[in-house]
Amino acid sequence: CTGDTYQPNDNYSGTSCSNCGTNSVANANHTGCTSTCVDKSTCTGNNYHDGCQCKPCGANTTPNTDRTACDAAAPSTPSGPTSCPEGQYLSGSTCTACPTGCKKCTSATSCQECIVIDVYNVKDSETRHSQEYKLVGETCKKIKRPKSQDDCDKSTDNSSIYIPFINSNCYGGGWCDSLEGYGFCVTKFNAGDLNGPTIPTSVETKRAGDSKQSCDAKTQQCCWTGGNGTSGAIKTASTADGGCITDTNATKMYHTSDTSAFNYGGCNRTVCNRSAAQAICRSHSIGKTHVGDWEMFSMTQVYAINDRMQEPANKNGTGKGYVGKFTGASGLQICQHGTASNTAGLPKCNESSRCYGAYNNKCYPSLIWGNIYTFGTTAEYSAITADSREYSFYSGLDGTNGKSYALSTRCYMMKFLE
Repeated sequence: CTGDTYQPNDNYSGTSCSNCGTNSVANANHTGCTSTCVDKSTCTGNNYHDGCQCKPCGANTTPNTDRTACDAAAPSTPSGPTSCPEGQYLSGSTCTACPTGCKKCTSATSCQECIVIDVYNVKDSETRHSQEYKLVGETCKKIKRPKSQDDCDKSTDNSSIYIPFINSNCYGGGWCDSLEGYGFCVTKFNAGDLNGPTIPTSVETKRAGDSKQSCDAKTQQCCWTGGNGTSGAIKTASTADGGCITDTNATKMYHTSDTSAFNYGGCNRTVCNRSAAQAICRSHSIGKTHVGDWEMFSMTQVYAINDRMQEPANKNGTGKGYVGKFTGASGLQICQHGTASNTAGLPKCNESSRCYGAYNNKCYPSLIWGNIYTFGTTAEYSAITADSREYSFYSGLDGTNGKSYALSTRCYMMKFLE
């Protein structure tokens, strides 16, 4: 007999071999069979006893208590945290800090919410949030805030004037959304003039003084080009009293000893209606700034400019930065109305009937568009000097007629993203 076959010892006369049964093998002499089963106690690890042998349990299963079968494996207990506090995300089994400026994130490159900083307003005894980062895609980008003329020069390619805030409180009881030590940048020149904000194609542009180029300022976005600083400049202000200046006689204007004379005349400034002014500021971008960084003036900016425009009182005084009167070409050169230009310290420009389609067909370069408080339905003149018509900002919220005025357009930028 061979293999697992045998013949019993008492049957030597037989001629056939018998097979050993299940779980048994023939002994050495092939006279009988020996069992191959093992005791259940010999099964260890992830093996169970199938009644004879130790067999491994399948995937995600483990032996039961007496190792007679396999049961589903119990969930493993994690060795680290399963969630993380705000400002961190779970990376494997470790809490890792979110990227700079990020309040909530799911990875080092995926942020959902940016942090804010609490700012306390002493005037109103309140604390509000000040946004210091902005979510762009899934990245929190730092909001830049100008705090010097050098900052304005670098961020706007030398096209703006820096206006500082005195403290972190807002002017007029409002909120300036600015921290102490910061300020804002104002475009040096009117929209449409040389080096001023560009007028978008959505705005109708007309040649000032040409009755055939009228623009319906009550229903359209309109600008009347004066082209100040460009060749072929057109007058948009009255010169009857000799108050306007041009580049050729700018040196005749008084100024402080440490600054240059005016280089921005009052007669040829481009003016626009309110809706055009809004479109211009909202679409303006230059240098490191982007569309959406620029706005029309609010009361906050008017108060800040007013504070800086009060001094110097005469041509021999020292100005506050680059804002005040008698600062020549270094300053804002805001156009004044109704005051002798050689004593008020800024270029002069009176209204004139040269903006056809605007309110009363008049141009008002001495007024600047702004989002200012109103009382009832009458718009408020908010002058930034003692003279109620000098360097005025106008809200134009007194109905259709008010919005159709043709005024100067300057824009400001208080924060931007590089």
